[in-house]
Amino acid sequence: MGTWKLLAWQGVAFLLALHGTGVAYASFDLQAFHPNPSPTGFFTTEGGSLLPHLQFATALGINYGSNPLSIDVVSDGGLRKEAGAVVAHRLDIHALASIGLFHWIEFGIDMPLVILSGQDRNRLDAAQLEVPIAPLRPIGLGDIRFIPKIKIVSLAAGVLDIAFLVPFTVPSANGRAYAGDNTMTVAPALGLSSRFLRHFRVGANVGYRVRPKEKFQSTTFDDELTFKLGLATSFGFVGQPDLALMIDIYGTTDARDPFGLKGTSDTTSLTPVELAGGVRYLFLKHWMLQVGLGTALTSGVGASIVRAYASMGYMSGS
Repeated sequence: MGTWKLLAWQGVAFLLALHGTGVAYASFDLQAFHPNPSPTGFFTTEGGSLLPHLQFATALGINYGSNPLSIDVVSDGGLRKEAGAVVAHRLDIHALASIGLFHWIEFGIDMPLVILSGQDRNRLDAAQLEVPIAPLRPIGLGDIRFIPKIKIVSLAAGVLDIAFLVPFTVPSANGRAYAGDNTMTVAPALGLSSRFLRHFRVGANVGYRVRPKEKFQSTTFDDELTFKLGLATSFGFVGQPDLALMIDIYGTTDARDPFGLKGTSDTTSLTPVELAGGVRYLFLKHWMLQVGLGTALTSGVGASIVRAYASMGYMSGS
């Protein structure tokens, strides 16, 4: 009888160990690059225009970021030194889709599979950090992102398009450290875009992200201001603009102390900003290939030294 009790307690301990990672450690999504499921925008910046009624787009994307999360230790003399990488490599495989409804609404979805690797476990243990670092669970579903978009203004020929965006995530990563948040997040924003000089487009998003408060080492994550800027120029080989060069600048900053203007927050960690540039190629009327490279402009949590993105998609309609 005592043997069965021992086995039962060992089974309970094993189950607690399996699920303990999501409870004992900080859980937050450190992804800085969120691909746009709609072809009306840029790499990650949403445009203000919408897909026509019942026209849809689907795509499969691959998104790589190097060293999005590492830990520095500061000596008594103020010297900062890297203790090791918590996540050295993050690869997301995105299933993307969007559809226009009634010429007033567009709905997008992003379902990522997240692969994490490269934790410097030995170096992190040797640093004797006060708060333990969650071990990586290499592969699993990330937080699914939904992007409803509602038209506000649409002037002829794309001179000015403005839309209200309400992106939100559900915690489908199930508390997996560094792959998703513990609860839902919502990030209402304004999206605008304008076409000028026939072959040039500019787009911008500004918003506010409500996210769960989470502490990682000495950094406390809370609500954020979000911002994106997209630029594109298009040209074609047979009169039709089928090739576009695009640049996106995107990031977030702590809503309590934006860009550290008040001097009360850890500006370095809480303001990840990246720049990405590349091409979008339309071919065979309905197919779209995107390829881009980027890098971090700041050292905030989630900003990757090397960013690489590629996707292949299909669009209905003309």
